[in-house]
Amino acid sequence: MPGVDMAVVDALRDKLRTQAVALNSATRMGQPLREGRLIGPVRQRLSIPGGCCSFDLPGLHIWLHLEDALYPQVSGHNKSR
Repeated sequence: MPGVDMAVVDALRDKLRTQAVALNSATRMGQPLREGRLIGPVRQRLSIPGGCCSFDLPGLHIWLHLEDALYPQVSGHNKSR
């Protein structure tokens, strides 16, 4: 094509391919949260009537009752209510 620098086009194409590979190999947004030790058991127990009681999900019960000041020390994240 006249007036088009094919070296620039090829460089951009290579850069796009590299970025596409990186995006396709990345984990899906929120996937670590869905597979976490807190959310996974909750998801399994939601279909059972009364399945989210404190004795069925002690980890959830403890997490819900943590003081807000302690939560970042335990998990490294902020707890929003």
